[in-house]
Amino acid sequence: MKEYLKIVDFGPISEIELNNISPLTVFIGKSGSGKSTIMKVLSLFRWMYKRVNLRSFIKHSKIKNTKIGFKTKPLLRTSGLLEYLRPTSQIIYRNGPYEIIMKNGATSAKFVVVREDLSLDKIVFISDKRSIIPDLLDSSVDRHKDNFYLQDTLENFRTAYRYISELSLDFLGVKFSVQKQKNGINDFRISGNGANGNYSIKLSDASSGIQTATSVGLITDYYSTRYNLEDSLNRALFSYFADNDDLKNFRAGMNVGEFPNRRVNIFIEEPELSLYPNNQIEMVDFLVNRCFSTKHQYDMTLMLATHSPYIVNYLNLLIARYRGNDKETSINPDMVGVYLIEEGTLIDLKVQDYKGMPLIEATLLSDPISDIYDEYDKFSR
Repeated sequence: MKEYLKIVDFGPISEIELNNISPLTVFIGKSGSGKSTIMKVLSLFRWMYKRVNLRSFIKHSKIKNTKIGFKTKPLLRTSGLLEYLRPTSQIIYRNGPYEIIMKNGATSAKFVVVREDLSLDKIVFISDKRSIIPDLLDSSVDRHKDNFYLQDTLENFRTAYRYISELSLDFLGVKFSVQKQKNGINDFRISGNGANGNYSIKLSDASSGIQTATSVGLITDYYSTRYNLEDSLNRALFSYFADNDDLKNFRAGMNVGEFPNRRVNIFIEEPELSLYPNNQIEMVDFLVNRCFSTKHQYDMTLMLATHSPYIVNYLNLLIARYRGNDKETSINPDMVGVYLIEEGTLIDLKVQDYKGMPLIEATLLSDPISDIYDEYDKFSR
């Protein structure tokens, strides 16, 4: 179903509107322009919609008082967004015919999703604070609990390495591995082939780029190749009935496996953190391959907030490969949306026709370099 998001007067956002959100969506803009704000709002409202679907499934199972809801301000506080709220703030989220509205600091989502539209969703947010994860893994101190998105990233990383003990991160030219020591402590390693031969070091001693990219690679690989969405909901349902002692009243009208819509949503802040340009575009290959070329039992979406013009420009090559039926990693242009955030509004960078092919208009991103060389030319005359 089509997804829609409108945000008005919220934090750095003046007014933005996304019609029919693309499976691969990229936001680029200056620091503090609102890229992460849009992603956090969308991830929060997708979580709310997921919650409504769980409530609807239980109501269809003949339990009237589900006791499943949410309170807007505590959710905004937990997400670090409460200070962005103003008396004039408004957020509208639609998934097909279903609408969640936040206005006057309160949220309205009283609808019941019909059986034919029920969906399973997993929301995975990979924070730009992820560089601290190797240190947190080596420490018994929980310094992350004041940041929900970092905590979520860490928990997803911990879940992923329980299933993936080794992973080749070809876009970095290294391999990640984890081994349990006799004392029960995990040893996280990065190995590769350097100028002086083979090496193996602790993840916490690796370069900043390898540290931040390892989290992205491991979490994305797990949720695109090994994650079981149905098991996740079954555990949630079991926990709900155990907490509310309602199992005796439960009469499932459909199995979890019969949900018509299933989706894993991955949000990544600054995938390019501390990475050389070549590694940035190789990471994009990895992400697009895992999310859109790998076979899943569910759909996947990928949303990026970036400062990197390399990533945006490289998407044009992925689109060209698709149109040319190239066997390399590619993507259908109909699945891509790219937006520049400027002065609290959105500028759609996707041009529909350039020599017979869609093109992401990235020349705006080259202006700073052009300005540098224009001034340089003044001194070279």
